[in-house]
Amino acid sequence: MGAATRKSPKMILGKKINPYLGLLIVFLLWFVFASPYFLHHLVPFPTRQLVAFFEPWNQYDKYAGPVKNNAMPDVVTQIYPWKHFTITELKKGHVPLWNPFNFSGNPALANFQTAIFSPFNLFYFLLPFIDAWSIVILLQPLLAGFFVYLLSRELKISTWGAAVSGVTFMFCGFMVVWMAYGTLALAIAFLPLALFAIERYWRTRSQRYSLLLALSIAISIFSGHFQTSLYLLITVIAYVLYKFMLTKDHKTMFILYLSICLGVVISLIQIIPTIVFYTQSFRSNSTIVDGGIPLYYLITSFAPDFFGNPVTRNDWVGFYAERASFVGIIPLYLAGLSLFERKKRDIIFFAGLALVALLFAVASPLQSLLALSHIPVISSSNPTRIIVLCSFALSVLSGFGLDYLCESLSL
Repeated sequence: MGAATRKSPKMILGKKINPYLGLLIVFLLWFVFASPYFLHHLVPFPTRQLVAFFEPWNQYDKYAGPVKNNAMPDVVTQIYPWKHFTITELKKGHVPLWNPFNFSGNPALANFQTAIFSPFNLFYFLLPFIDAWSIVILLQPLLAGFFVYLLSRELKISTWGAAVSGVTFMFCGFMVVWMAYGTLALAIAFLPLALFAIERYWRTRSQRYSLLLALSIAISIFSGHFQTSLYLLITVIAYVLYKFMLTKDHKTMFILYLSICLGVVISLIQIIPTIVFYTQSFRSNSTIVDGGIPLYYLITSFAPDFFGNPVTRNDWVGFYAERASFVGIIPLYLAGLSLFERKKRDIIFFAGLALVALLFAVASPLQSLLALSHIPVISSSNPTRIIVLCSFALSVLSGFGLDYLCESLSL
């Protein structure tokens, strides 16, 4: 008898499987998550806060009662009203430069979080406001999952591994806790698409991918949270440099950096008014020196509700949203396994990204030094939000880890 045949690791990893199956998995899991809106028309908006959290309504017995999640007052008092005002003005054919309803009047266009130039505002012209709001909020994890899947496949991760990476990022702690704002999660969702464009351009030299890179950066900036988009921009610049160090291809690096510049130039219509507004704000001179994640709080990377949860009203430490680092126990385990993979060099970049992001997120002399450097936006914003880069990197590494595990078991 001939020697028994052994299935190759590629067969086990699903290389022969239609890659659209992975996208289908990401979509189905997202639809289950979003089904309360699509099936029961429950809106992703903290309406309970309107009457139970703010004066004077919370003084009436008929409205009194626990607020389901008291971690999102800004959605009620800022993000939603700003968006409603912006869309109302845009429908009148006006670009809102000034918001007369905010205090005694405040800049509107220069307020980054109004996201006046976001292409997702088109939904508000096609649908009733509340439905457009719901769609944009719910699209954030779907886009994040799809884009990570595309990047993972471009990095030669298997269909199943890419699906794990996509699902991990779309439901990681950062994406979930900031989803209701419709700004932070949307801004960072385009990071994997930008890296996908870099990978694809490096392989094909097709100019459409250099354009995709520029548009990814611009859309992120237009999404309404400059700090998060700045993290995206820094990561993209670092990734191009990493690819150059591997290939020594000066021409490709130069074109991609031009694409990055083009994305920023497209965004100047939003950036310039914001810079002027920022320089006149008292917060531009403030720094957050002790805002890092305490080392003891990293236990929440394994048990996110170890110190409680604002939804169940037992969050006795606070800062739940600002310190959300959970990506899931299984993805974290798989990300650790990926470090044993010696064949794929890209693991080095994502492992380094996760480590650097973690070091700048935790309370440490390094984080304090960054705060004291007085770098605009970076030094004056909560430093813990850089943890999203760690979550993103771990999501990609989890796909590599699943492939490594399956290859090991096939031996």
